[in-house]
Amino acid sequence: MKFGKKGQASAEYLVLLAMALVLMLILVALLGGFDGSIGNVSESESTMYWDGLARPFAISAWGQQGGTLYLSVTNMAPERLFLRKIYVDNVTADLEPGWAWRAGASKTVSIPGMRVCKENGYDSYSYNVSFLYDSILISNQMQKGEKPMIGYCG
Repeated sequence: MKFGKKGQASAEYLVLLAMALVLMLILVALLGGFDGSIGNVSESESTMYWDGLARPFAISAWGQQGGTLYLSVTNMAPERLFLRKIYVDNVTADLEPGWAWRAGASKTVSIPGMRVCKENGYDSYSYNVSFLYDSILISNQMQKGEKPMIGYCG
């Protein structure tokens, strides 16, 4: 049985199609289409994550004046938690022996020692945030933010 030009043309077409798909995937990856890093997060994505998706601690509002960052932190867990530390980039807010947060409670925390924020409305900041906390049964739990906290000075 002989295979004619139709079979060869189909095989060549499939090879060319596969090569084109591979090239498109490489191009998309190089342009950042599959970039999972936090460097491409917008302010609205940051707000949506920290105010709605972050658990067990959410940050409903934040702002920075000079070198002090202000956070409105809410316990989203159904139980009381003890917040011991907040890590914001290289700055640690030490809340030892732990601030007790009942379920649904919000508190404002001020964190001095941040880089000084220019208060002209144009300077922005982006911080990685983590929480060290205890529950009634488990100590030293860590919540690491999946997205940075982004905002503007002033």
